[in-house]
Amino acid sequence: MPVGKVIFLNGVTSSGKSSLAGALQRTLGEPYLHADADTVKEMSLGIPPAERGEAFERAAFMPGLYAAIPGCFAALALFGNNLIVEDVARPLQLRNYTESFAGCEVLLVSVRCHLEELERRERERADRQIGRAREQVEQGIVHALDIQDLEVDTAREPAEACALTIKRRLDLGARPTAFARLSAMSIERIWRMTDAMDRSIYQAAHPDLRV
Repeated sequence: MPVGKVIFLNGVTSSGKSSLAGALQRTLGEPYLHADADTVKEMSLGIPPAERGEAFERAAFMPGLYAAIPGCFAALALFGNNLIVEDVARPLQLRNYTESFAGCEVLLVSVRCHLEELERRERERADRQIGRAREQVEQGIVHALDIQDLEVDTAREPAEACALTIKRRLDLGARPTAFARLSAMSIERIWRMTDAMDRSIYQAAHPDLRV
C-alpha cells in the first residue's frame, strides 16, 4: 500500500494554519485529511482547551499525550491517507514528527504572520487566550530551527493564495528535504534551542534518553 502525502503546517497560535488547511482541502485535486493536533489535545473533557486559558495542571497529562500525536497522525499516512498536519511544534516535537513520519514524504511549511495581525485575530476570536501569540513570538521557539521546505505569510496573502503557493510547490514534484535535515541534527543541539515543556514531551517518547 503506498503511503499518503503529507503537508505539515507549523506556526504560532492564530497564524492562520486552520484557515490554510481548509483552503488546501478545497484547492488540492485529491482528498486530504485535516490532522489538527489541537483536536487530539482536547479529546478529554477533563482537559480544558489550551487556547481558552482555563487554569489546569499540564504536567499531569501533557507529555504523554503530546508525545503520542506524531505517531497517531503517521499511522493515518502509513495506511495511504493524505494529510494536512497542523501544530504549534517546538524543535523537539518537530523531531518527534520526523521520527514518526520516517516512511513518508513530508512537505514542511512554516506559517508566518506578524505580531500586530496575530493580536488582532486573538481579539476577534472568542476561542483564543489574549497574549498567547505575543508570548510565543517573543519566546521565539516555534521557528527556532529555521528549517522548512516552504514559507507562507498569511498576513501578506489570504489563505487561498497561500494554498496555491503550496500546490505549485507540490506540482513541481521536487522532493522535500526539511524533515531529513531535521533528522540529521543532533538531539543535544536541538535540546539547547528549546524549553522545558518541549523537553518533557520528547522524553515521554524517549524514556531512556540521557542528554
